[in-house]
Amino acid sequence: MSLVLRGLPVLVETDADARPVAFWLQSRRHRVVQPVCLWEDSCSSTVHWLVEVAGEQPVSLIYDRAAGEWVLEGIENLQGGTALPGGPAG
Repeated sequence: MSLVLRGLPVLVETDADARPVAFWLQSRRHRVVQPVCLWEDSCSSTVHWLVEVAGEQPVSLIYDRAAGEWVLEGIENLQGGTALPGGPAG
């Protein structure tokens, strides 16, 4: 069973088209290999990017336009492991 984590603040590097190219989590830079999917939520003023991360599982980067902030969504395994980048894969 898995649980979706929401709202981990992250620093995101973007390219000239505002696409995420890397993000920082726990003092470590994670390179975005490619965006997998993009969707916009006009009700909450957010942009969601599902991205493939070098050597890791895909994660969701969410940009809150109103706050001007990025957050990370990852998947945590309820058996104690985590799929957040850089975390143990237990």
